[in-house]
Amino acid sequence: MKLILLFTLVATVSAAIHVPIPLLSENPGFKLDPSSTGDVTIEVFLELLCFDSDISWGIINDLQQHYGPENLNIVVHIYSLPYHRNAFLFAQGLYQVADLAPEFVHDYVDMAYANRPSFGDDATVDETETEIVGRLSVLAESVTGIPANDFAADIYNYRIHSIYTWKYAALRGTAGTPWFHVNNVDLASGGSSPTFEEWVELLDPLIN
Repeated sequence: MKLILLFTLVATVSAAIHVPIPLLSENPGFKLDPSSTGDVTIEVFLELLCFDSDISWGIINDLQQHYGPENLNIVVHIYSLPYHRNAFLFAQGLYQVADLAPEFVHDYVDMAYANRPSFGDDATVDETETEIVGRLSVLAESVTGIPANDFAADIYNYRIHSIYTWKYAALRGTAGTPWFHVNNVDLASGGSSPTFEEWVELLDPLIN
Protein backbone atom coordinates (compact mmCIF):
# COMPACT_ATOMS: atom_id res chain seq x y z
CA MET A 1 0.00 0.00 0.00
CA LYS A 2 2.82 2.41 0.88
CA LEU A 3 4.45 1.68 -2.48
CA ILE A 4 1.21 2.45 -4.31
CA LEU A 5 0.78 5.72 -2.42
CA LEU A 6 4.38 6.70 -3.16
CA PHE A 7 3.93 5.94 -6.85
CA THR A 8 0.72 8.00 -6.95
CA LEU A 9 2.45 10.94 -5.26
CA VAL A 10 5.39 10.83 -7.69
CA ALA A 11 3.05 10.62 -10.68
CA THR A 12 0.99 13.56 -9.41
CA VAL A 13 4.04 15.75 -8.81
CA SER A 14 5.50 14.79 -12.18
CA ALA A 15 2.26 15.68 -13.95
CA ALA A 16 2.21 19.03 -12.18
CA ILE A 17 5.76 19.82 -13.26
CA HIS A 18 5.64 18.53 -16.82
CA VAL A 19 2.79 20.66 -18.16
CA PRO A 20 2.09 20.51 -21.91
CA ILE A 21 4.15 22.87 -24.04
CA PRO A 22 1.87 25.79 -25.03
CA LEU A 23 1.33 25.76 -28.78
CA LEU A 24 -0.92 27.43 -31.30
CA SER A 25 -4.22 25.73 -32.06
CA GLU A 26 -3.24 25.05 -35.66
CA ASN A 27 -0.17 24.31 -37.75
CA PRO A 28 1.75 27.62 -37.83
CA GLY A 29 3.40 27.05 -41.21
CA PHE A 30 2.38 28.70 -44.48
CA LYS A 31 2.06 27.07 -47.87
CA LEU A 32 4.59 28.15 -50.44
CA ASP A 33 1.78 27.89 -53.00
CA PRO A 34 -1.60 28.41 -51.32
CA SER A 35 -3.30 26.38 -54.05
CA SER A 36 -1.15 23.26 -53.54
CA THR A 37 -2.99 19.97 -53.01
CA GLY A 38 -0.23 17.41 -53.62
CA ASP A 39 -0.04 14.18 -51.64
CA VAL A 40 3.68 14.69 -51.05
CA THR A 41 4.43 17.35 -48.44
CA ILE A 42 7.78 18.93 -47.66
CA GLU A 43 7.91 20.85 -44.40
CA VAL A 44 10.91 23.14 -44.23
CA PHE A 45 12.08 25.07 -41.18
CA LEU A 46 13.92 28.24 -42.18
CA GLU A 47 15.42 31.25 -40.48
CA LEU A 48 15.12 34.60 -42.21
CA LEU A 49 18.72 35.67 -41.54
CA CYS A 50 20.38 32.30 -42.14
CA PHE A 51 22.71 31.90 -45.12
CA ASP A 52 21.84 28.23 -45.64
CA SER A 53 18.12 28.98 -45.36
CA ASP A 54 18.57 31.62 -48.04
CA ILE A 55 19.94 28.94 -50.38
CA SER A 56 17.12 26.54 -49.49
CA TRP A 57 14.49 29.20 -50.13
CA GLY A 58 15.54 29.37 -53.76
CA ILE A 59 15.66 25.59 -54.10
CA ILE A 60 12.21 24.94 -52.64
CA ASN A 61 10.72 27.58 -54.92
CA ASP A 62 12.31 25.81 -57.88
CA LEU A 63 10.91 22.49 -56.63
CA GLN A 64 7.40 23.91 -56.31
CA GLN A 65 7.57 25.19 -59.86
CA HIS A 66 9.10 21.95 -61.15
CA TYR A 67 6.45 19.61 -59.70
CA GLY A 68 3.47 21.96 -59.60
CA PRO A 69 0.91 22.49 -56.83
CA GLU A 70 -1.07 19.43 -57.88
CA ASN A 71 1.87 17.15 -57.02
CA LEU A 72 3.87 18.87 -54.29
CA ASN A 73 2.82 20.70 -51.16
CA ILE A 74 5.55 22.76 -49.46
CA VAL A 75 4.92 24.17 -45.99
CA VAL A 76 7.35 26.75 -44.59
CA HIS A 77 7.96 27.19 -40.86
CA ILE A 78 10.11 29.88 -39.26
CA TYR A 79 12.66 28.90 -36.61
CA SER A 80 14.71 31.80 -35.27
CA LEU A 81 18.17 30.76 -34.12
CA PRO A 82 19.20 32.33 -30.80
CA TYR A 83 22.67 33.28 -32.03
CA HIS A 84 21.33 35.55 -34.79
CA ARG A 85 20.43 38.77 -33.00
CA ASN A 86 17.78 40.10 -35.38
CA ALA A 87 16.16 36.90 -36.62
CA PHE A 88 13.35 37.04 -34.07
CA LEU A 89 12.45 40.58 -35.18
CA PHE A 90 12.20 39.40 -38.77
CA ALA A 91 9.99 36.51 -37.65
CA GLN A 92 7.65 38.88 -35.81
CA GLY A 93 7.51 41.00 -38.93
CA LEU A 94 6.62 37.99 -41.05
CA TYR A 95 3.68 37.08 -38.83
CA GLN A 96 2.48 40.67 -38.98
CA VAL A 97 2.53 40.48 -42.77
CA ALA A 98 0.77 37.09 -42.69
CA ASP A 99 -1.94 38.65 -40.56
CA LEU A 100 -2.42 41.98 -42.34
CA ALA A 101 -1.28 41.35 -45.91
CA PRO A 102 -0.95 37.58 -46.45
CA GLU A 103 -0.61 37.93 -50.20
CA PHE A 104 2.80 39.53 -49.61
CA VAL A 105 4.34 36.88 -47.33
CA HIS A 106 6.47 35.50 -50.18
CA ASP A 107 7.67 39.01 -51.05
CA TYR A 108 8.58 39.67 -47.42
CA VAL A 109 10.72 36.53 -47.29
CA ASP A 110 12.39 37.51 -50.57
CA MET A 111 13.10 40.94 -49.07
CA ALA A 112 14.54 39.40 -45.90
CA TYR A 113 17.04 37.27 -47.79
CA ALA A 114 17.94 40.05 -50.21
CA ASN A 115 18.87 42.28 -47.25
CA ARG A 116 20.22 39.56 -44.97
CA PRO A 117 23.86 40.76 -44.92
CA SER A 118 22.92 44.25 -43.72
CA PHE A 119 21.02 42.83 -40.74
CA GLY A 120 23.67 40.38 -39.56
CA ASP A 121 25.22 40.62 -36.11
CA ASP A 122 28.40 42.34 -37.27
CA ALA A 123 26.52 44.78 -39.51
CA THR A 124 24.21 45.93 -36.71
CA VAL A 125 26.57 45.82 -33.73
CA ASP A 126 26.39 49.62 -33.33
CA GLU A 127 22.63 49.93 -33.90
CA THR A 128 19.89 49.93 -31.30
CA GLU A 129 16.92 47.61 -31.70
CA THR A 130 14.75 50.65 -32.41
CA GLU A 131 17.01 51.61 -35.31
CA ILE A 132 16.97 48.06 -36.66
CA VAL A 133 13.17 47.88 -36.48
CA GLY A 134 13.03 51.24 -38.24
CA ARG A 135 15.10 49.99 -41.17
CA LEU A 136 13.14 46.74 -41.34
CA SER A 137 9.85 48.67 -41.33
CA VAL A 138 10.87 50.78 -44.32
CA LEU A 139 11.82 47.67 -46.27
CA ALA A 140 8.60 45.93 -45.25
CA GLU A 141 6.54 48.87 -46.48
CA SER A 142 8.30 48.72 -49.85
CA VAL A 143 7.14 45.14 -50.48
CA THR A 144 3.87 44.89 -48.55
CA GLY A 145 2.39 48.37 -48.49
CA ILE A 146 2.04 48.31 -44.70
CA PRO A 147 3.06 51.83 -43.59
CA ALA A 148 6.47 51.78 -41.92
CA ASN A 149 5.22 53.60 -38.82
CA ASP A 150 2.39 51.09 -38.38
CA PHE A 151 4.72 48.15 -38.99
CA ALA A 152 7.17 49.39 -36.35
CA ALA A 153 4.41 50.12 -33.85
CA ASP A 154 2.73 46.73 -34.25
CA ILE A 155 5.67 44.35 -34.69
CA TYR A 156 5.86 43.45 -31.00
CA ASN A 157 2.20 42.42 -31.02
CA TYR A 158 3.41 39.25 -32.75
CA ARG A 159 5.99 38.32 -30.14
CA ILE A 160 3.87 35.61 -28.47
CA HIS A 161 2.95 34.10 -31.83
CA SER A 162 6.64 34.00 -32.73
CA ILE A 163 7.51 32.33 -29.43
CA TYR A 164 4.87 29.65 -29.91
CA THR A 165 5.99 28.91 -33.47
CA TRP A 166 9.56 28.55 -32.20
CA LYS A 167 8.32 26.06 -29.59
CA TYR A 168 6.42 24.18 -32.29
CA ALA A 169 9.62 23.82 -34.32
CA ALA A 170 11.59 22.73 -31.26
CA LEU A 171 8.93 20.16 -30.43
CA ARG A 172 9.33 18.76 -33.96
CA GLY A 173 13.02 18.16 -33.25
CA THR A 174 14.39 21.12 -35.19
CA ALA A 175 17.99 21.80 -34.16
CA GLY A 176 19.13 24.15 -36.93
CA THR A 177 18.10 25.64 -40.24
CA PRO A 178 17.24 24.59 -42.81
CA TRP A 179 15.50 21.47 -41.48
CA PHE A 180 13.22 19.21 -43.51
CA HIS A 181 10.40 16.70 -43.10
CA VAL A 182 8.89 14.77 -46.02
CA ASN A 183 5.43 13.37 -45.29
CA ASN A 184 6.18 13.71 -41.56
CA VAL A 185 9.51 11.87 -41.83
CA ASP A 186 12.39 13.89 -40.36
CA LEU A 187 15.28 13.95 -42.84
CA ALA A 188 17.64 14.93 -40.00
CA SER A 189 19.40 17.27 -42.40
CA GLY A 190 21.45 18.87 -39.64
CA GLY A 191 21.06 22.38 -41.00
CA SER A 192 22.33 21.59 -44.50
CA SER A 193 20.29 21.84 -47.67
CA PRO A 194 19.96 19.13 -50.32
CA THR A 195 20.64 20.36 -53.83
CA PHE A 196 17.84 20.59 -56.38
CA GLU A 197 19.13 17.42 -58.03
CA GLU A 198 19.18 15.55 -54.71
CA TRP A 199 15.61 16.61 -54.05
CA VAL A 200 14.48 15.39 -57.46
CA GLU A 201 16.15 12.03 -56.84
CA LEU A 202 14.24 11.74 -53.56
CA LEU A 203 10.87 13.05 -54.76
CA ASP A 204 10.52 11.49 -58.21
CA PRO A 205 9.73 7.98 -56.89
CA LEU A 206 7.14 9.47 -54.51
CA ILE A 207 5.41 11.66 -57.09
CA ASN A 208 5.76 9.81 -60.39
